Amino acid sequence: MNFFEPHPPYTGPLNGLYDPDEVEVGPGFRVRPDSGSLVNRLQSDYYMGGGNNPLGEAGGDNHDTTTEEGFRKLRAQYFANVTLVDNQLGKIFAALDESRQVENTVIVFTSEHGEMAGDHGMLEKRSLYEEASNVPFLMYVPWMNNDQQKRIAGSVGQVDLVPTLLDLSGSEIPDHLEGKSLRPVLRGEEDLSDNDVFIQWNGMGDRNLGSPEINRMVSMPWRGVVTGDRWKLNLSPGDQCELYDLNNDPAELDNLFNKSEHIDRICQMAARIRIWQDETGDNIPLPTV
Repeated sequence: MNFFEPHPPYTGPLNGLYDPDEVEVGPGFRVRPDSGSLVNRLQSDYYMGGGNNPLGEAGGDNHDTTTEEGFRKLRAQYFANVTLVDNQLGKIFAALDESRQVENTVIVFTSEHGEMAGDHGMLEKRSLYEEASNVPFLMYVPWMNNDQQKRIAGSVGQVDLVPTLLDLSGSEIPDHLEGKSLRPVLRGEEDLSDNDVFIQWNGMGDRNLGSPEINRMVSMPWRGVVTGDRWKLNLSPGDQCELYDLNNDPAELDNLFNKSEHIDRICQMAARIRIWQDETGDNIPLPTV
């Protein structure tokens, strides 16, 4: 089942459900990413300078993004659209209960991407920040759950979803699939302590994102890795690269890429990306580190 919501525009039938003054915000809310990439700084300047999503604007969805009040209202309406999806999922789960199929059904809840919603002063996706790239990943496997919820520590990529579902359903996993089954992790036989997750953005061919400067920089490709010890390296051949310590700086406010004490870490993480590129046939050029 695929839902378009809570995709922009930031409006819907549940507008007003949440009080903008009460919605949760983090330490990066409306904070310009001064040490980050140019593409992120341009987007932050555009939105906090009053820019709106061009597609939403064309449909009359306008928000005063120059103020905290305006950003909070937008964020509250985005959360309301999330709740809109939650309500529909409730109907699906109720139908599984009523048809007595819930114990025969593997349920996965995830998303294609996240939403900046004012963090770093940005909207939408097109960023390797956690708000845009770290999405929900919930699984219900009735013959493994034992009526208990369990949170598995570590990072995992969606490339592993299809092999996992094939494995859980007793199907053969084709050799050409790049991911691996997470069934041993779900069973507690393995963990994710050394699991690398790779993120990619290929750039060219996007729509108008508000200004020629943003459109140019969005065309630059990116490759990123989040390592098992929760460090993130983002590399681009045409922009300021980024290194974040997600353990001590989960809001990604301090880009450590240009700090000399992290040179060895950057080289090691860049090597992981290059090995992954070789294994997957990815030929995007990366900067020398």
